Amino acid sequence: MGRARRIKRILLLVLAINFVVAGVKIALGYLFAFGSLLSDGFHALSDGAANIVALVGNGYAARSPDKDHPYGYHKHETMASFFIGAMLFMIAAIIAGNAIRGLLSSRSPELDIAAFAGVSATLLLNIIVAAFEYRLGKKLKSEVLISDSLHTRGDIFISIGVLASAALIKAGFPRVIDPLLSLVIAGLVFALFLRIISFSLPVLLDKRALDEREVIDIIYKLDDDIIDIHKFRSRGKKNHVYVDFHLITHGDKTVTETHLLSHRIEDELRRVLKRDIEVIAHIEPREDANDSRDELIIIESEKLG
Repeated sequence: MGRARRIKRILLLVLAINFVVAGVKIALGYLFAFGSLLSDGFHALSDGAANIVALVGNGYAARSPDKDHPYGYHKHETMASFFIGAMLFMIAAIIAGNAIRGLLSSRSPELDIAAFAGVSATLLLNIIVAAFEYRLGKKLKSEVLISDSLHTRGDIFISIGVLASAALIKAGFPRVIDPLLSLVIAGLVFALFLRIISFSLPVLLDKRALDEREVIDIIYKLDDDIIDIHKFRSRGKKNHVYVDFHLITHGDKTVTETHLLSHRIEDELRRVLKRDIEVIAHIEPREDANDSRDELIIIESEKLG
């Protein structure tokens, strides 16, 4: 089964679970006038919306390159991850708003044993789902699965806050503990937003994707005829990276030989780094063909000195 298809099946399963969880929590939140539980329910509903965004992004990312998108559609997955992060930001704002209203309200929330058990059950289910999705996201190098699992992790934080709030109020703490815990939850959800942005935004802004020194060392070990590499650039996602650089080699090499060399470099980088890597090598022949790589370093050092 292809990568995109596996991701799609996982997301559809999680989508169904999230809508069931959301329905239970929202109903209980309204029934018992529990602000934290109501926030929890709407966040669970947003989990389902995040699944849909992830499904759309994954579907587009699986498309092959075409005339209008010669580099492919890979960034659609990253855009979906970024959007999921933005949803977490909005959820954090909603939770904070509900908490502030709760501080101004005189109504005391209550949660009976049945509702407590219901929230506990959905919490356990979400923990399993988030761990499962995150593990597969790492395995498949899928930004949307990782982002979606972090979105579900936000739901876990909220559920823990609901249970803690209910237990503390039952133990005799003042009702203000519920909105105060909601504010803490809002902060945790905001932290998840920052985490998603930290790995999606660099891809969208074409930040360096590979360590230049590591890649150049791999290339140097491949062929002694490679004299120098400069103007190195890399961009892309963890599972698909574009690399280009200028490569100096001996001037007596034929076009066919240099062409085959660039393919060998691409194959070697894919083998060592275990990523889908596309390489564009700008070949620059060096006419004084007797210069070795070490001799070139000495010459350049003398120029600088």
